[in-house]
Amino acid sequence: MPKAIPHVALIIETSLAHGRGILSGISQYLTAHQPWSMYVDQRKLSDPPPTWLEGWDGDGVIMRAQTKKILEVVTRLGVPAVDTLNHLRGLEVPAVISDHQAVARLAVQHLLERQFRHFAFVGVDRALWSANRRDAVCDELRAAGHVCHVYSPLSRRHFMEGWEGGQQDLAEWLGGLPKPLGVIAAHDLRALCVLDACRRDGLHVPEQVAVIGVDNDEVLCNLGDPP
Repeated sequence: MPKAIPHVALIIETSLAHGRGILSGISQYLTAHQPWSMYVDQRKLSDPPPTWLEGWDGDGVIMRAQTKKILEVVTRLGVPAVDTLNHLRGLEVPAVISDHQAVARLAVQHLLERQFRHFAFVGVDRALWSANRRDAVCDELRAAGHVCHVYSPLSRRHFMEGWEGGQQDLAEWLGGLPKPLGVIAAHDLRALCVLDACRRDGLHVPEQVAVIGVDNDEVLCNLGDPP
């Protein structure tokens, strides 16, 4: 008898370019190999696990585990699972994640080639992948003989004041750093925050502050000024 088609749940957000890129990679794999019966929803990264996942009788899960709830539901299924986010600490499932050192190396080399000598990193608090990316950036800069200033909103006075307070705080922090400044943001959405903060403080981009994001999210990149 022919082998049954594997049933695989894809708990991956469709709202962000990174998630859609992973889905595109899965599509390319399936084109070259056998097809799957795929369970996939339109979802955001922060959405709870879909209701159908509880007790689902499938063969495997590929996920972006943003919350412990998703991990708990998937673990109870007792099927092979792979995480592609690296957001939570202590995951006991295999993970396929970005090469943060390679990302950092490319970004740092780009800024060094343009003669920047002052650097900063703006990340996402409480996210393991962002902490790993931050450490990689700091390592690359340290190896090149430079210091990296790191923005940590949880230790800042305006963090709990919402979007406006947080952006004003980021603007003040950027304004107090030496210029010209090269800023590496954890991802493109954070890079948009940096660009907005620069406008608030009257900082010229890229003459005074150059900004690099990560993920190549075309929509977010085009929203930036400059794009």
